[in-house]
Amino acid sequence: MSLKVVHLNASSSGGAFQVAQRLHSAMRNQGLDSHHIVLSGPPSKEYTTWADTLLKRFYVLFLHLLEKLDFLRFDRNKILRFKFSHGLTGVSILKHPLVKDADVIHLHWINKGYISLRGIEEMLKSSKKIVWTSHDLWPYSGGWYHLESEYLGGASIGKRLAALSKRVKEQQESIWGTGQIQFIAPSNWLADRAKSLMPKVKVNVIPNGLDIHKFKPNARANLREKLGFLEDTFILVFSASNLKDSNKNINDFIKIVNFLAKEDKNIGVILMGSRAVDIEIDKSVKTYFTGYVEEVDELVSYYSISNAYVSTSLMETFPTTIMESHTCMLPAYGYKVGGVPEMIGEDYLAERGDWESLASKILHFKHLSNSMNIREALLEEARKKYDIQIIANHVIELYSID
Repeated sequence: MSLKVVHLNASSSGGAFQVAQRLHSAMRNQGLDSHHIVLSGPPSKEYTTWADTLLKRFYVLFLHLLEKLDFLRFDRNKILRFKFSHGLTGVSILKHPLVKDADVIHLHWINKGYISLRGIEEMLKSSKKIVWTSHDLWPYSGGWYHLESEYLGGASIGKRLAALSKRVKEQQESIWGTGQIQFIAPSNWLADRAKSLMPKVKVNVIPNGLDIHKFKPNARANLREKLGFLEDTFILVFSASNLKDSNKNINDFIKIVNFLAKEDKNIGVILMGSRAVDIEIDKSVKTYFTGYVEEVDELVSYYSISNAYVSTSLMETFPTTIMESHTCMLPAYGYKVGGVPEMIGEDYLAERGDWESLASKILHFKHLSNSMNIREALLEEARKKYDIQIIANHVIELYSID
């Protein structure tokens, strides 16, 4: 009899959704009876939407607003409000037919009113296996998605909010500190942080994966020309679901571009993200905004015509974009934050905020005569590390551990 698995993720977009969806699809390819339920999102044959009626969509909005309004009792800082969740609200997911029928419940990012702390406690009372891929620190931190001061915008945490966080952490420890949940972290960095915050919890390190048959070098014909780039333009890519996200730190990326433009006028930029921003890039730099890119073929084409991917994020757990760029034979550069150093080598890294060092390393790569050999080596390594079918096998093995 096929193992029945249900993946739960709050959103139908973003990195955590992509991880869950790719894992779900890979498991189906291997014969498992797998389903993926998102809290809200447009109808799709690829996943199931819990809020599939107007009434349910209003209910989901109400739950999210309720939690954020309750947050005001503890702190009124707008920056902190959306970097914290006390797991107060959630839907009755155990009543869903696909969850009732499942042998394994695989949690992903379940905040925003999807699964409450009480809801997880109810899951543990069932006879189902519970596995949780943590995409941030929330399961271990007492309600914070991340704890780094850069991520928190340097905001100070008041006594009331600190007391709330302590109470949430005590709830977390009492609910899953018994060892009933098998946790997965995509990076050693996240696993180490989890263990330091909650020593009793066992965390398995399994990286996220990609369908390497879809993510591979494959540029659309004449795409450079169609986008207005010259054939020999050195193109940098920057990507964020929301280009205004302060954590993605587009300002440092702009500084890097302008630095390179002073050294070489033949520099181009592709900006991928849902919200255009006012930017002050050197006028000599051809810049193309793609908007939010949903189709894999389109995304792959942008990577494939480019020369370097740049991440200037202040905090990252295990960025999907770096995996994607490497499987498309595109070198990635970034700061030494979170799990990024586990993904890219020292020659492509700089200390957080040291954009000049990162720019110098990109410029050095631009002038290398053996850059194609480097790109081919990156591709070969990425295919070994991130093949979703291999990753799925590791996760399935975890399902059988008592």
